[in-house]
Amino acid sequence: MIDSTIIKEIYVGDGETTQFPFSFPYISTDDVKVAIYDIETEMEETLESDYYVDGVANKVLYPGYPPGEEPPESMQPGPLPVGKKLIVYRSTPINQLKDLGDKYPLPIIEEMVDKNNMILQEMDEKVSRAILVEMGDGMTPEDFSYDLKNLKNYKNEAAESATSAAESAKASATSAGNSADSAEAAANSATQASVSASGAAATLQEGQSILESTAEYARQVAQEAAGIHEAAIPAWDPETVYSYPTVVAYTDGNNYRCIGEEVEAGTVPPTSNAWVRITTISGDDFWEIDLNGGVQPRVNPTYAACWTLDADGNIEPRGLDDEITLAAETKAEQSALEAAGSASDAAGSAGEAAASALAAKNSEDHIDQIVTNATLIELDADDNITTKEEESEDD
Repeated sequence: MIDSTIIKEIYVGDGETTQFPFSFPYISTDDVKVAIYDIETEMEETLESDYYVDGVANKVLYPGYPPGEEPPESMQPGPLPVGKKLIVYRSTPINQLKDLGDKYPLPIIEEMVDKNNMILQEMDEKVSRAILVEMGDGMTPEDFSYDLKNLKNYKNEAAESATSAAESAKASATSAGNSADSAEAAANSATQASVSASGAAATLQEGQSILESTAEYARQVAQEAAGIHEAAIPAWDPETVYSYPTVVAYTDGNNYRCIGEEVEAGTVPPTSNAWVRITTISGDDFWEIDLNGGVQPRVNPTYAACWTLDADGNIEPRGLDDEITLAAETKAEQSALEAAGSASDAAGSAGEAAASALAAKNSEDHIDQIVTNATLIELDADDNITTKEEESEDD
């Protein structure tokens, strides 16, 4: 008769104990197993050697070996150290090897035992497909299920955030590419206008200088739209009056472009329609998931719509009177703002280049008119204006 439900004993290592008694019943010493659980790593290992089951004293020796089979001491592990647990447990094979014979009612009794054995085998197959808590872990299945659920939710949220970020980045890249193409076209137009104007000698030098400045500005816009920055973006200064297209770095970790003119000093970018954010945020990063699936503060947070850092570096909710209170924006709104900013840049660059080209054309037409009307001047081989020599009567 088996009247005990105990099937395992757990011991905490102290660096000295090598004998571990157990009280649960068993059929064979081969059914008594030993595992070691590491408290720090939360990992468990079933031993295949270096332990011995004493079936007379009902105890496990670790390290231990059958009499006369001890390896050299240098090849033996030391006593169970502090920080580890030793689990002695029973693992009985699920089979039925007893044949009671054919005399009534022995076949019926054997059939009853066989049925129980088949049920146990089916249950074992189901358990083999389940996620189990380590024997040495103090976590309950309910705790593990809760952490697993949180982990799945976190995984799904992370996947959704990654997909959203990828789509936003793709849209931003497309917008930036279109803006870069437009700006490059504007630069080419400005350069062509500059080339056309350069042949007008000293009178056109001022117009040529304007066109060259416009071309350089267009190139800078193209580089900025493609994400190429030759210098770090300056920090926002509450004492400075800003105008389009200035870009600044604000204290919430984002970059903002001014879309207004002569914006009053001290106007905070996140709370003003005169500024638009041009950085993409994939989500709040004030929190992260620890190894147990719980929420913990991130070491170096940068941005969150609902959280901020106080003067001591502690996380606190954003207040209604906080000058940097932000409205939570959807990814679509962010992408729309960024695309609008890029389109505005490209349109501005193209407009300025077209205006400069028109000015250069007018200047060139004006010089052509002057040259046509003034018969006593001409351009030498270096495009300099010189006095035109009178043609001799012999010519």
